[in-house]
Amino acid sequence: MRRTLAFLLVTALVFGACNKSGGGGDAAEDPKGALVSAVGALGEVDGIATTITIESTVESLAAASEGDLAEEDAQKILDSSFSFRAKGDSPENGQAEIVFDIAGDLVEMRVLADTLYVRADVRDLVEQFGGPSSEIDQFVASAPPGFEFASPLVEGEWIAIEGARQFSEQFGAPSPDAELQKEFANSLQTAVEDNSEVTSEGSDDKGDHVRAAVEIKPLYDSLRETFGTLNVPGAALPEATDVPDETLLIDFWIQDDRLSQIQIDVTQFRDWEGAEMPEGIEELVLDIDIEESSDDVEAPEAAASVDFQQLLQTFMGGITGSQSESGSATIEAPAEGDVCSQLAGAPPEVLEQFAEECPELQPK
Repeated sequence: MRRTLAFLLVTALVFGACNKSGGGGDAAEDPKGALVSAVGALGEVDGIATTITIESTVESLAAASEGDLAEEDAQKILDSSFSFRAKGDSPENGQAEIVFDIAGDLVEMRVLADTLYVRADVRDLVEQFGGPSSEIDQFVASAPPGFEFASPLVEGEWIAIEGARQFSEQFGAPSPDAELQKEFANSLQTAVEDNSEVTSEGSDDKGDHVRAAVEIKPLYDSLRETFGTLNVPGAALPEATDVPDETLLIDFWIQDDRLSQIQIDVTQFRDWEGAEMPEGIEELVLDIDIEESSDDVEAPEAAASVDFQQLLQTFMGGITGSQSESGSATIEAPAEGDVCSQLAGAPPEVLEQFAEECPELQPK
């Protein structure tokens, strides 16, 4: 069920950002045409900003965790959000900003061409979730050569990792290739058009409200090939047999002929065959706000610079148990299984450096 939910989230997000135009019409008279047109209109703007929140109650969210989440922590989740905005149509001119607002404390990332900027309210976040600040001080004090950025990072300052594109290529992560994104978006758009029914639900202060009843299994089957081109190490698509043969209801709002909001009511899953939803969940809605964002993502005024190649060499040297050139402290090697699972999907040149630790990952 969790893997299916992840697929549904990605589907909703990419559907909200796809750029295929077509359709058109009044939401009351032609809801599907209006929805297709509103989604297509997003492709005509310079940039898109998306914010994800959860609408629920403390009691429902705590119930959903099956006892793993105290009501105090459930409230923190309800006070949190995830925001993403992007501009550009290629890795060379791409810009992106990601912000995790965790009950007022921030984790921020900005990508400008080949540089990744990162900062976090580390001390506040550790304190917020009951961790001892002494562990932070110990981490900084024991940081090996090459990890001098540890101190500014935990103090909430920006660090700049040079070679962000190289990081992506080194570990096989997907790059923001414009053609791939366009192919994926167009495939998704067509799949939704072919496997859904859309009805008008009236209008409110959010705009024209339409609801799509999406047949999940044929949607997934039609997208599986395109999803498979996204090489994300450690992430695997669910098997087709794990995808439920059910209908998912997704609510959309249209303002000024553009898609402005998506909502998925998670409580509908309790009606699915074989679903196991904990008792006590009365309200649980995934809310995705979408708006035009033409502002550039700006680099921080000051940031501690980190060279990706040096960082990678230090990390690999620590894993293999070697010492740095200065002969000082090394990083403890993780358990063998942990290393190999993290390297699954990495390029051959990376795997070769771990031939002894992970022989099963080596090319045949």
